[in-house]
Amino acid sequence: MKTKLKIICEYVLVFLLFSAVYILSFHTPLFLKQKVLFYRGVKLLLVVSSVFLGAVFLIHKRIKMNLERVLASLVVSISLNLSIFILLPVTFDRSVTTFLLKNLAVRKSKTCKKGLTKENLTKDLINNYVLKNKAIERRVYEQTQIGLIQTEHNCLYLSPAGLRFISISQLVKKLYNADR
Repeated sequence: MKTKLKIICEYVLVFLLFSAVYILSFHTPLFLKQKVLFYRGVKLLLVVSSVFLGAVFLIHKRIKMNLERVLASLVVSISLNLSIFILLPVTFDRSVTTFLLKNLAVRKSKTCKKGLTKENLTKDLINNYVLKNKAIERRVYEQTQIGLIQTEHNCLYLSPAGLRFISISQLVKKLYNADR
């Protein structure tokens, strides 16, 4: 039982240390020119993973931890941090739902004491999320950067990679019965 508890503690320790460094890396100037949050996060994850991997090989004998176990806990930490990153900040950055819920939490209209009418919410979405926050401009920029959209004579169109992405997304929606 002591051995299992020790192993669990090692995994938790590595996860907490790795997570703290990964989260703090977002507050550094590393990859600030990368405007697509997802890609910056993946690059930062690779840097932090490399630093931790190097540190593990340098100090594993001094800290008397099993190398295989430390590497396994690092892989688990990287995987969990990638999953959490994709699930939370990336989703929140792109989510219309989050924008709507946030507005309902902080705004009130003359006709509603506890929120907004659907009309107010629609106007707010268009005026703030789409226009003020430049949602279309941001999405076109990021999709152009990653090669899914191309521009010719001021016209936007899907690249071959964009067409493949749409085909794959339709297949995934069918697999998960999410194309309703």
